[in-house]
Amino acid sequence: MNHYTKLTPITRTIKIWAIPKSFPEPGEEPFTFEVRTDRPWATGAVMIHEEDVTLIIPAGINLIAKAVETLEQAKREKTDDYVRDLKDLDRRIDDLKLLTHMTEEVADDVF
Repeated sequence: MNHYTKLTPITRTIKIWAIPKSFPEPGEEPFTFEVRTDRPWATGAVMIHEEDVTLIIPAGINLIAKAVETLEQAKREKTDDYVRDLKDLDRRIDDLKLLTHMTEEVADDVF
C-alpha cells in the first residue's frame, strides 16, 4: 500500500462572504471577509463572490506521518483544554472552601 501522495490537482468552488462588523473603527473596513461561513443568518454574512479554484496537492507527502501529526496536535489541544478546565474547577473549589471557612467563622461569632 502506497502511503504517499501523487501530484493531484483539486478544483473546488469557493464562496467569499462579507460579514458586517458591529463597531468598525474609523477608517476601518466595515466588513470582514471569509472564504466560508457556517451560519450566514446568524452573522449577517452576504455572499459576494464565487470562484472555481484549482490547487495542486504535491507528490510525496507521507500520509501516515501527516495523520500522526494531526492526531498529536488534536491531543495537545485536548490536553490544554483539560488543564484549563481543571484549573477552573480547582479555583471554584477553593472559592467554595473559602466561603465555607467564612461562614463557619460567622457562625462561631453568633453562637
